[in-house]
Amino acid sequence: MPPYSGDDIVGAIRDGGQLATFRPYHGDPGRGIRVHGLNVRQRATDHPAITHLRDLVNEGVLSMRVGTVLPAAEAPEAHRLLDAGGVRDRIILEFPVHEPSDERTTHETLADPTH
Repeated sequence: MPPYSGDDIVGAIRDGGQLATFRPYHGDPGRGIRVHGLNVRQRATDHPAITHLRDLVNEGVLSMRVGTVLPAAEAPEAHRLLDAGGVRDRIILEFPVHEPSDERTTHETLADPTH
């Protein structure tokens, strides 16, 4: 499936709705639609925002479309799955995190925001 631009999907947005895009969009969607440009790199270290999103997921306000969970060491497999096409839910890479106050290893997940 090819990537879609803002112009490709504006017709599916209700009047007064919102369009969030990771790619620059300089068009005018009209009909009172507001455009929000998102940049993952700018938010990657915004810990309060990330924590808030985590809380919304935990409260059931936001739902995550999780498909496959793979250890980070299997990232090439994740890319193979994406390249093959047909992936509808998110592929999650799980990274081990060593807590400084504890010798145990916990896990933290990171969703690929580009797919």
